[in-house]
Amino acid sequence: YNNLAWLYIYGRHDLNTAERFAKDAARLDPSRKYIYSDTLGVIYTYKKDFKTAEEVFKDALNATPPEDSSSLAYIYTHMIDMYAKSGDEENLQKTREKLKGLGSSNNTHYRIPYH
Repeated sequence: YNNLAWLYIYGRHDLNTAERFAKDAARLDPSRKYIYSDTLGVIYTYKKDFKTAEEVFKDALNATPPEDSSSLAYIYTHMIDMYAKSGDEENLQKTREKLKGLGSSNNTHYRIPYH
């Protein structure tokens, strides 16, 4: 369902259907809800519902296992995009720093988006 959500985000530009698929994925696989919350955050960002996007991104961060640095990097990258689109420069900078710190803690270099 999550892959279908991404298809509807980028392929069909149908955010309501994408949201339904992401919520279905979270309901059917609650152990990986953090992944689907990230998807929902992207959907809410595109809907310009930045408050809800921030809430679900933070939920996703809190639920992500600390050893899953790849998922954390995706979430931070999507949050950077959301803060850039919402004009929240302070949180944009803070989140960029968190992404940088994530990469330096495990000798991985993540591409940090600049908007």
